[in-house]
Amino acid sequence: MAFATQADLEIALGGARVLVQLSDHDQDGVADAAVVTDYLESGASTVRAAVEVKHEPESIDALDADSRRHLRDLNKWWSAAVAWLEGSGGQAMPERVREMRDWAQLELDRIRTGERRLGRVAGGKAPALAQPASGTVDYDKDGAG
Repeated sequence: MAFATQADLEIALGGARVLVQLSDHDQDGVADAAVVTDYLESGASTVRAAVEVKHEPESIDALDADSRRHLRDLNKWWSAAVAWLEGSGGQAMPERVREMRDWAQLELDRIRTGERRLGRVAGGKAPALAQPASGTVDYDKDGAG
């Protein structure tokens, strides 16, 4: 199940008109629901593949609103990239979508390696995950401390 919605994807792409251009396979002037769902689920699978390295699916489903929002943002940018790759007919991906997809991947890598973790389980006081980061975390990477 995707974290992002069609509205999120439209925002990432720059409007509903762009989504229609990338997903209207039957040329009726409306974004094809199955295609949009495919884009959203493809992005969500990338997010889940990284996040589930540290978080159990049950913990992900019970995250607080802030953490779910972060996953939604990561999902929308990956889905926007998928939409351009699959629906543009070979047109170049806009630089903003490429930059945000790269940001999303960096965030996912940080979550996967434990450098960044998601928030709390909704209604709980304990972090969603109490697992230690794998390896050593250097909090002063620049040696400025």
